[in-house]
Amino acid sequence: MKYPVLEEFIDYQTDKYYPVESEYETKDPAWSKRLQTLGHLGDEIKGDPSDDRLKHIGGGNFELPNGEKVRGKENALEALEKLEKDEKK
Repeated sequence: MKYPVLEEFIDYQTDKYYPVESEYETKDPAWSKRLQTLGHLGDEIKGDPSDDRLKHIGGGNFELPNGEKVRGKENALEALEKLEKDEKK
């Protein structure tokens, strides 16, 4: 689960610093709820389900499930949609 950081903090579980406008990721819903209550985190970021099939490889580049590399998230989502249509044929 990912959350936007609304107030800077240091996560005492990991000793990692999180500045405002960064993202905090955890698998512990109780801990994230506590951080939300303290005002450090916003609501959970819900991603596009297609994002699970894309791998961000840095520099704005994404790798599709077939290994093809695409520059830009919009282009990657379009290519993924086309790939899924081709798989259904």
